[in-house]
Amino acid sequence: MEAKINLVDTPTRAMWRAIAEPIARYNEARVGQAGNHLPLVIALEGFDHNEVVGGLWGTTAYSNLHIELMFIPEPLRNKGLGTRLLHLAEQEAIRRGCHCARVEAYSFGALGFYEHRGYSRFGEQQDCPVGHSLLFLQKTLMALNSTGGAPRKVV
Repeated sequence: MEAKINLVDTPTRAMWRAIAEPIARYNEARVGQAGNHLPLVIALEGFDHNEVVGGLWGTTAYSNLHIELMFIPEPLRNKGLGTRLLHLAEQEAIRRGCHCARVEAYSFGALGFYEHRGYSRFGEQQDCPVGHSLLFLQKTLMALNSTGGAPRKVV
């Protein structure tokens, strides 16, 4: 089999599927279960309720919530909206069977926000960007109770 390598400036959704679907099949075969990859998106709408001005974008798969993006516009910050978005995402992830969450944050960004809400660091990429770090954080969303019974929420 011959292969040609191309840098693609305008990728298509079909290209994404051509890469993601075989990876998903491979992972599912190794894990022994479907990944149940689902988007988890919570939109923050402006006052006209027709325009998305921020929100949370993530995915759930393999019992894990991955928060990919969260943005609150400056005039709406420090009003509890970020906490509400995060809590809603965590509760939906628990409903979907997730027991852990992860997020990346720059050292100059929302690191304190996530740490204050129970996330802890488990990795760091230094000088990314130069002079700063990209930090990896995690949180346990549910755990088995001490008798080995049904999961209990720990958020």
